[in-house]
Amino acid sequence: MRFLQASSIVPAILLPLSFFSSNSALATPTGGAGGSIIAPGSPSLSQLIAIKAKVIEYKLRNRHASGVDCACAVLQKLEDKADVLEKSSNSTQYLEEANRHFSQTDYKKPSCIFLPVEAADVARAVAVLDTCGAVFAVRGGGHMTPPGFSNIDDGVLISLSKLKQLELNPAVEGKTRTVDVGPGNRWRDVSRYLQPHNLVAVGGRVATVGVPGVVLGGGISYHTSKFGFSMDNVEEYEVVLADARIVTATPNNVYKDLYWALRGGSSNFGIVTRFKLLAHATPAKVWISQSFVPIGPDASGQRPVLAKFLDQLQTYVETQDRNSAVLPVFMNVPSAGGDVINLALTTEDVDQSAPYGSGFVLKDPTTTPPTIGPDLTLVPKIFKNIVEEMPVLQGLWNVTVQGDLADLIAAGTPDGYSHSWRVHSAIATRESSDIITKILYQRTPLLLSEVFKDAPQNYGAASLAIQTITSSALKYGESRYGGNTFGIDSSKSYFWYILTTSWGGAQFDAPVNAWAEETLRLIDAELTKKKLSHPFIYLNDASKEQEGTGGKVIERYGKEELKKLKKIRNVFDPKRLWKKGLVGGYKVPE
Repeated sequence: MRFLQASSIVPAILLPLSFFSSNSALATPTGGAGGSIIAPGSPSLSQLIAIKAKVIEYKLRNRHASGVDCACAVLQKLEDKADVLEKSSNSTQYLEEANRHFSQTDYKKPSCIFLPVEAADVARAVAVLDTCGAVFAVRGGGHMTPPGFSNIDDGVLISLSKLKQLELNPAVEGKTRTVDVGPGNRWRDVSRYLQPHNLVAVGGRVATVGVPGVVLGGGISYHTSKFGFSMDNVEEYEVVLADARIVTATPNNVYKDLYWALRGGSSNFGIVTRFKLLAHATPAKVWISQSFVPIGPDASGQRPVLAKFLDQLQTYVETQDRNSAVLPVFMNVPSAGGDVINLALTTEDVDQSAPYGSGFVLKDPTTTPPTIGPDLTLVPKIFKNIVEEMPVLQGLWNVTVQGDLADLIAAGTPDGYSHSWRVHSAIATRESSDIITKILYQRTPLLLSEVFKDAPQNYGAASLAIQTITSSALKYGESRYGGNTFGIDSSKSYFWYILTTSWGGAQFDAPVNAWAEETLRLIDAELTKKKLSHPFIYLNDASKEQEGTGGKVIERYGKEELKKLKKIRNVFDPKRLWKKGLVGGYKVPE
């Protein structure tokens, strides 16, 4: 028997009618969401038939092969520029791609890795995966820490690392400029590209974080108080749907429901191959600072420096300063004498009065008074309060560009360790921040003395960041094209506090995660007693345990927003490819 070649025309009898109705590039979604706005590169009907032919040929030859084996084999036969790396090769390139992740918790061994170079490659790959019935993962920057959320064992990994488009669109009078950004970029790439134009995108606060995960899950930025979340600053998505079409979703075209759903709906609606982001004009200079502030207890067991800082943090919340950002990270650093705040600050030099330059503080916590750089008189009050009123151990501030702070923080978060994080929400009050930090520092000695008692020095650590989400940030999101998917009351400000743990060695996975789960449980329980807890879980900082068996995170979105997300998901993914095939990520619940 002569088997069909890849280019053979398959008799229609071999193709189910559903193939033409649900997989055809000519089909449109039901429910009024369809239209003719199809981006270039969508597979034609003849191309989809050719893919089906390849799948049938493979299955006839390999009757007992898995869907993953089918997909890896057929992807190799596609006539495109994409690379396919097989696990069996064990090549240097395969190993580099398989482990191109921030955390060791997501080091996996996919059966094959598909590396598209354009949206059309992604679309054809989706058609193959769906037709073969393969499980797969999709990776942008690879900064997710939950195991299996951006990588996969014995499945297909779609790595978007080669989709690195960066193109600033022409200025239109009276409108904010936009930049087209591919999902293979990291925020360092975007900020450096825009910097010469004195423009900034509302993106990640750590330079090495990838673009797609941040934007699709919300996205907290140093500009969030002024411009809302990253998702509130997207003008257009180019997205590959479950039926392999490539469509352009905007707030005003026939895919406006899809556009809305992608603003916080994560990976439940397709694979985004291009983001058109707002590129805001920003002052040419900004102040940035990072400092370490000792906050250990005094002889009486009190923490007066921590109390002073929490007072300042609450003042920042209440003044709704739209030109500044504060990111305090509370941790224990034995080499710095114990409990400290690692404090990142930034504020725009609005009147452009400060010359480029830098200041510094260096202090021996026991004997030496602070040594202050020559330009302290120019430092904005938000910095001077800390330098003058708090015993800074060491710190620096620069008049520079926004992206430099993201680079500075990235230097302290290297790839290659095991990391996990989990997040809860609280109403932003002075009492809330006191409860959060008090329980953290009660629990930290247990982590260091019990969980890591037999580990080498610096083998494990924990930190807690209080992310300030101001009412002004939420209201900006509401003002953009009917709001986003979060559904949070914008009359209040919030603390989204994220507990991060880092360690080396798989033997610590279970005890570290157990410690972290219990720590956040205790914090949330105390906040609940005081009626200060809030149910929202910020998707980008959630743990796999918080997601549970699927849907527990997005289930915390607003009630009406969740109903709308489910309805849109039924239109654009009726067969649940992004739930059943895409095995990782945060799911829209049924």
